[in-house]
Amino acid sequence: MKKLLWSIPAIAVYFYTATVLTEYGFAGYFNVPSNFIEASLKDNIIYFYQLFILTKGVAGMVKWWSWAIIIVIALIIIVLCYLSSFARGWFTVMGTVVLFLVLMGFYNFGHFLAANTDTFLIPSASCPSIGQSTTYIIPVIDNGQAVLVPIDQNNNIIGGFLVKNLTDLSCGIEYKNVGLIRN
Repeated sequence: MKKLLWSIPAIAVYFYTATVLTEYGFAGYFNVPSNFIEASLKDNIIYFYQLFILTKGVAGMVKWWSWAIIIVIALIIIVLCYLSSFARGWFTVMGTVVLFLVLMGFYNFGHFLAANTDTFLIPSASCPSIGQSTTYIIPVIDNGQAVLVPIDQNNNIIGGFLVKNLTDLSCGIEYKNVGLIRN
């Protein structure tokens, strides 16, 4: 059982699940249904690369003595696991529980990312009005379909969403800093 749990395919499924849950949390913030979530191998690689770069930046801010404490704790755990099969089993069970708790936090992380993103794709300014005369942001693009979410002047989401094929849009899309969107 332990070999299956820590195998390469199981770790790959864990990372894939983390990516899907993050995207689900991001899309859920904008009330976009789950069928617009795309999680491919490319998405996994890009997501974890960006997460690695972020982690590297945070790790650079940690003081040297904090790293020393973390290394000492890791060495104690390794020695305990090497010397005692009970400790090895206990750390395996607790490690698995912690990994599942962290996995549940990826949805909240996606929600956090959506709440703190201020730059979105939007239809270009030269675009004729789409639907009502409101501002639309594009938080999700999936299989050539853009999900347009209407916002008001105070950056509050005001209703549902529109789905448009990118080829059907009569204008281009561009990145614009519209500010933080409130749900």
